Amino acid sequence: MKHVYHIFGIRIRTPFEIKGLASEESDPWDLKVQVGTIPSKFTRFDDDEIWMEDNRLAYRHPDLYQVLIDKQTNEILLEPGPGISSDQLTPYLLGTILATWFHFKGQIAFHGSAVAHQERDIIL
Repeated sequence: MKHVYHIFGIRIRTPFEIKGLASEESDPWDLKVQVGTIPSKFTRFDDDEIWMEDNRLAYRHPDLYQVLIDKQTNEILLEPGPGISSDQLTPYLLGTILATWFHFKGQIAFHGSAVAHQERDIIL
């Protein structure tokens, strides 16, 4: 099953539900996330945690995931570590991974938080 979410000004298509976000039925999507095994030719990390070539970038977060980002096709291939669920990956997908995609595409990615206090919002 596919889920399409409108977040951060783009439509993201994922194979799993992202709890707390409303899924849309519409296509097209701007970014497609897939879960699977990253081909070994893209995981030549040596001692580094990152690999980049032309339009592709791969990196790993030890024990949690490996990710391959293709800026030409606007696709992300996410390989979870053993026993890691999609719920555990969601904060990384919506944080580090999307920020990397935006940066790789030449866009600035800002991250912040807001707190409601006495009927006002405070941006942190």
